[in-house]
Amino acid sequence: MRITTRILLGFLAFTSLGFYVLVHWALSDLHSRSLNIMEETLVDTSRLLAAQLEADAKAGRLKTGHLKDLFDQAYRSTFSAKISGLEKKRIHLRVYVTDTQGLVIFDSQAGMAEGKDYSRWNDVYLTLRGRYGARATRADPANPDTSTIYVAAPLRVDGGLRGGVSVGKPVESIRLFVQAGDRKIFVTALAILACVMVLTLAFTFWIALPVRRLTRYARSVRDGERAALPNLGRNEMGDLGRSFEEMREALEGKKYVEQYVQLLTHEIKGPLSAIRGAAELMQEKMD
Repeated sequence: MRITTRILLGFLAFTSLGFYVLVHWALSDLHSRSLNIMEETLVDTSRLLAAQLEADAKAGRLKTGHLKDLFDQAYRSTFSAKISGLEKKRIHLRVYVTDTQGLVIFDSQAGMAEGKDYSRWNDVYLTLRGRYGARATRADPANPDTSTIYVAAPLRVDGGLRGGVSVGKPVESIRLFVQAGDRKIFVTALAILACVMVLTLAFTFWIALPVRRLTRYARSVRDGERAALPNLGRNEMGDLGRSFEEMREALEGKKYVEQYVQLLTHEIKGPLSAIRGAAELMQEKMD
């Protein structure tokens, strides 16, 4: 395998791995941030509802009748809101109010949980003890998309704690927005990766071009051709090419000396052979 091919494959492998880690981290962070934003919105909503319930309280007792009318009307109303190309047609919000014992005295979902003891849920348990109360509960323990985030706010009437109001929103309500963000990040990452690969191919060709020129020059020298040293620039490849040229000149000088010695030896060999033959004739009897 050519060294340029190895460099190219290695660079593409490390780049692809880096992009995978980056995209995976970005998607995970997007999911986490979207849940944080939703929780922050629930904090504001719970505080507003708590302020309204505290203002409507009479004789130290909470009044939740108006909440039932409000949510019944809100759930029955029809609307259509297009947000970033996605359409929202119903309210994804649940509100329940608990007393000081953690018993539910109002539930916006048709009173489904009224009378139940929620004192052990974190949102209620922590709020009744003067701390920030929040929880995330899954309808299906194996599916995180079925989670609902609840945030509670304390209800204080006449300076005393009278219970808490919890506001919940299912994660599914923002799933479409998160998925749209996932697709956008994924497509953008693929486009950037494709551009990086194209630039990598061009960069590899740019690096390999001087090597190919030097290879052709070396083969020309091997074949005895009078090839000119290609322009390799003033860098390491240029230094290597000039070293090849110096080596070629040194080898050609050595070859010239060898040819000269061979020619001189041949020229001297003829007269010496004639002298030797004449000397042998002088040893014989002659007329």
